[in-house]
Amino acid sequence: PGTFGTLGGVGIYGLFIFLGLYSPWVMLGVAVLLTCVGGVLGGWMERRYSSSDPSCVVLDEVAGYLVSVVVFVEGFSPIWVGLVAFVLFRVLDIWKPPPVGWAERLSGGWGVMADDLCAGVMVSGGIHLFLWLM
Repeated sequence: PGTFGTLGGVGIYGLFIFLGLYSPWVMLGVAVLLTCVGGVLGGWMERRYSSSDPSCVVLDEVAGYLVSVVVFVEGFSPIWVGLVAFVLFRVLDIWKPPPVGWAERLSGGWGVMADDLCAGVMVSGGIHLFLWLM
């Protein structure tokens, strides 16, 4: 479910690129909006399915991916950035290195969202660092 949920984020990212509406600020704004919705509904979903971070909840992956493509560097293909972000985001979301794994331990709806947002920030930071070094 996580990979397919992330593909939802890829679709939103691609749509904004296709429509010529992509900007890092727009992606960040959409991610914040989805995070607020997920933070409120995530706790309800945990109670409904008696599970922490139920697999049917994928809004966290969408928001986390959109954070990962918040790249403020001009001159690089947004398609390249989107593909690299997808791979790195999935690796971090599955592997859950610190602090991603720590964020997953938070309770409630915000905990559902936190690990994916943390992974998204790490991916975006990694892409920025790589592009800066280039």
